[in-house]
Amino acid sequence: MPRGELVQSVERALDIIEIVAGAGNGLRLNEISARIGLKNTTVHNLIRTLSARGFLGKNDNNIYTVGERLLEVVERSGNKRFLDRLSAAIVGLSVKLGDATIVVTEMSGYDIMVKLRISPEQPEIIQKPENFSFCPYTSVSGLLFLALSGSKEAIMRNYPFPEYGVHVWKTEKNLSSYLDTVKKNGFSREWDSGKNGFRAAFPLKKESADISFGIGIDIKQGNVSEDRRTEVLDILRKAVLSINSKGA
Repeated sequence: MPRGELVQSVERALDIIEIVAGAGNGLRLNEISARIGLKNTTVHNLIRTLSARGFLGKNDNNIYTVGERLLEVVERSGNKRFLDRLSAAIVGLSVKLGDATIVVTEMSGYDIMVKLRISPEQPEIIQKPENFSFCPYTSVSGLLFLALSGSKEAIMRNYPFPEYGVHVWKTEKNLSSYLDTVKKNGFSREWDSGKNGFRAAFPLKKESADISFGIGIDIKQGNVSEDRRTEVLDILRKAVLSINSKGA
């Protein structure tokens, strides 16, 4: 195919994606052809390529919609911008808290992945771990998603309670009671009276979505006074409100 025709095909494919995305409820082949001003056979060939790559999808009524792969690309782009902005936010938060390790987590599939981390030992370095996840039952960040993400059952299928959680919670009733408290408060915190320091996590919302990210703190020193816990929660709560008010 000559270079000119190749470029024109790419332009037409992009036009089709834009038309379908702008339609909201999707379009049939003849509707797309009419809007773009091309024959059905030409549009069908372009759509077939776009569908094969996952950029368009088709339902049982032969209506074309935006495909899952395109949605994933858009989401990844938005998430990267969100995380870039969060990097600056957690540096400021680290300065205010001083003695806390701060993590930003994201639910990927049914895993709670650590995307950003900053520690009091290296406050100038924002770590971006690869393949570092939290257990949903044994970390405040994991429990936050378990309580608020709406995916509790699916997470527990992937992380069976008898294997991953029973040694901490003993019974699912104990776990459910704690998760109810998280839902009521809107954040998670340590469940062992702070005997091993102080830990808490809050949800972060990107645009109008449900919880998609979380931000957690971990103060490892043994005795954290109640006044200090209240102070830390207040600082963290204000930071989260600021982040959530700005969106992605």
